[in-house]
Amino acid sequence: MSEKVDWDEVSREREFKDDVNWEKISTYQILSEKFISENEHLVNWGNISKFQTLTEKLILMHAHKVFWPAISRYQKLSDQFIFENVGKLDMDLVAEYQDKMSINTIEKLEASVNWNKIYSHQKNLTSEFVMKHVEKITDCKVMRNLNLSDEEFNKVYRRLKLWYMAKTCLSKN
Repeated sequence: MSEKVDWDEVSREREFKDDVNWEKISTYQILSEKFISENEHLVNWGNISKFQTLTEKLILMHAHKVFWPAISRYQKLSDQFIFENVGKLDMDLVAEYQDKMSINTIEKLEASVNWNKIYSHQKNLTSEFVMKHVEKITDCKVMRNLNLSDEEFNKVYRRLKLWYMAKTCLSKN
């Protein structure tokens, strides 16, 4: 028999606070932001960051407690939030899992993003964007994910071939 538990009510009863498994509650229960904030010293922030749906406001309110790699991967983040918190976020995970970043945001964060992950995982890339940043492709595997014309594909391929040859030749000297 599965009973619904009112976790807000349980959290108010001090006698029960020490008798519950906070790690499991943080993982398996759907918790309100109010509940999370009221029990901020009891919840498991790694699990909260991974398994709960958090607003950006709550993330910032508890920025010193959340687990930023999990936030980077599992939470849905706006472009503005990513841009404003680039120093806290794991940008490799952002490039891979925040797969609908705008082209404008990617270009603003040009120096902070892993371009191979951008090319492999972002869903909003245009062929114009790819060709504008073709020099940043350093992995042939990303070619599979790009929707390019034959002409564009050949240009990227030639560029990668030259890059690889230069890298190989320079490393032998």
